Amino acid sequence: MPKLAGRRYVLLGLWCCLASRGSAAYAGPTTLSPPEDVVRRSESGFLGVDLRYGYDLVDAAMERSVSHYGPYRTEPATSEMSIARVNREVIKGDLINTIVRAPGSNEMNEGLIPVDIPLDKGLNGYRVAFIRSGDQSRIARIEDITGLRQMRIGIGQQWLDVPIYEHSNIPLIAAREFDSLLGMLQLGRFDLLPRPATAVYSEYNVYKARYPSLAIDQHLLIRYPLGMYAFVSKSTPRLAERIRYGLEEMQKDGNFDRYFNEHFSEVIAKLKFRQRALIELENPLLPAWAKIAMPELR
Repeated sequence: MPKLAGRRYVLLGLWCCLASRGSAAYAGPTTLSPPEDVVRRSESGFLGVDLRYGYDLVDAAMERSVSHYGPYRTEPATSEMSIARVNREVIKGDLINTIVRAPGSNEMNEGLIPVDIPLDKGLNGYRVAFIRSGDQSRIARIEDITGLRQMRIGIGQQWLDVPIYEHSNIPLIAAREFDSLLGMLQLGRFDLLPRPATAVYSEYNVYKARYPSLAIDQHLLIRYPLGMYAFVSKSTPRLAERIRYGLEEMQKDGNFDRYFNEHFSEVIAKLKFRQRALIELENPLLPAWAKIAMPELR
């Protein structure tokens, strides 16, 4: 083979080698997949009606946002945790990054990102009390806050509405556990155990066999501005934006109202709000961002 032809073959080989390296280094434009958002929340122990509803509505909002934000997944934290630990963990954002609750302490309000749409439309602030069945006629004589102050109110030591009753100078008798409160009510240690309208019937069905004198008061409605909101760790701000987006889209297309009515219209009708003596209390801890559009009395 002539020397010139041999050089051509060598050069051609070098060119092919460089070309193949270049094509491997440049594979054309790539499309990065959007990050997968992860909802981490505590699901240990008994989840009340309002909390379960809140979690399910957040799930619906996340699903509604898939076309805009991309995929997501939920990772429940099932290990047993106290309320205090859940609060600490959601602020840290590692084990838990989302919580559904009413606005409470400044530490929680300022340490988290609130999604300022009340999931329950403020229904959590409508309170109907457990009483002893033999006390209904005595409770029926209460018509205003003065009469309410003559009663003894049972409440959980860590419940968010403790400051609301204290602000209105209403006497409280506190206990740590809900079961303890029901036992104390049955023994006559206090007169009223106010519960959220969202939960009072479901709780009654759970506990009525264990506490035979337990009854739902048919006369009073205590109301104050208090709603259930989604709060998100500051370590995941995109998640807060996404939940808000999904909820707003559900409000626009009517699914938010449909979801609320499916869960609560029956209990609202059953409690007959309009026929009750209404006692309104101030909420001194309500943050400025909290939007409360109280449901209409029916």
